[in-house]
Amino acid sequence: MIEKSSQGRKLLIDGWGVADPNGNGLCSLAELENFVKVKLESGYPKNSKLGSTNGLELWAYFRPCYIRAFNDAKDYKKDDGTIIEGTNGSTADDFVSKAEFRLFCGYLCIYAAMYDGFSRIDGFGAGKEDDTTALEAWKLMDINGGGFVLFDEWCTYLKAAEVNQGSSIGALLAVEE
Repeated sequence: MIEKSSQGRKLLIDGWGVADPNGNGLCSLAELENFVKVKLESGYPKNSKLGSTNGLELWAYFRPCYIRAFNDAKDYKKDDGTIIEGTNGSTADDFVSKAEFRLFCGYLCIYAAMYDGFSRIDGFGAGKEDDTTALEAWKLMDINGGGFVLFDEWCTYLKAAEVNQGSSIGALLAVEE
């Protein structure tokens, strides 16, 4: 869906149709979480020959990534601050628009890779890290000094590293800044 090609465009249009079920041109976090769930469940159904992991398990595992991708994508397109009718003060910046959807999909892939790496280092939730050679990086990652590197801190650290390095992933992550 993020590839700039005719096939990517078709997948993006089809995906938007699933992500924006009410057709209002804006997607909430809940709508985008459902979009991911639907796509994963269709690609990895229960009792499939694709392996023991099904789409619902994948969706639950990678759930921390959705809010990060959502928050990065929703801020890309400037909004004029007009409150959307029928909401309690929400503006377009509180949602992912059709123009921001491709970014959401790209960010989702990036944050899923980051989360997968984070989970492997973290021991899939064990939270153990005692390698003395990693102390300086640890201090940079543990932004709040809480003694644990949270997924949010991990992503902030990796995002800054990619942006500072000038990588293609860094360029994509910095687009909203």
